[in-house]
Amino acid sequence: MKPNFLFYLIYVFLVANVLSLDFIFFQRLKTEHCSTQ
Repeated sequence: MKPNFLFYLIYVFLVANVLSLDFIFFQRLKTEHCSTQ
């Protein structure tokens, strides 16, 4: 049970990191696109 729980925590942490990185990248891309227009 403990290894499964640990794996689940690491998985959630990695997914949260990827989502936040994608969100930051999307926001940066949007702001750059708006500034170039």
